[in-house]
Amino acid sequence: MIIPGVDDSIELFLYNIPGNEVLQDLMNHYIDMTNLVVVVFDVTDHESFSSAKLTLTEFRKSLNYIRIPGMSTFLLYTWLLVVLVGNKIDLKAKRINSVEEAQALADDLSIPYFETSAVSPYFFVYMASSVHQL
Repeated sequence: MIIPGVDDSIELFLYNIPGNEVLQDLMNHYIDMTNLVVVVFDVTDHESFSSAKLTLTEFRKSLNYIRIPGMSTFLLYTWLLVVLVGNKIDLKAKRINSVEEAQALADDLSIPYFETSAVSPYFFVYMASSVHQL
C-alpha cells in the first residue's frame, strides 16, 4: 500500500480474529509479527461494541503474558499500535453507539479511534496515513 504524501509504503496482512477464546492462542502466534492491531465494531450494534470493548480489555491483559526474548513489556508497547474502528457509519439512522462513547473508550485505553464505512474505499489509505504520523 502506498501512503499518499510520504515516500514510505507498507505491507498489509489482515487476520480476522474473532472475539472469543481463540483470541489468546492466535494473538500469541501472530503478535511477534504484528505492528498494528485494528479492533472493528459495528456502530449499529451494541453487542458488537461490547465485544470490541471486551476484546481490547483482554488483549491489553494478554500483553502482560506475552514474552518476547530480549524485550520487556514496556518495549512491547512502543512497537505495537492498537486502533479502535467504528464501522458502518453510513447507516446513520440505525446508529446505536455514539462517537462520544467510542472515543471515550479509545481515550481510556490511550488508543486512536477512527470511523469508516465499507461504502468508502478510502479508509485504509486514511488510516495508514494517520498511523504513519503517530
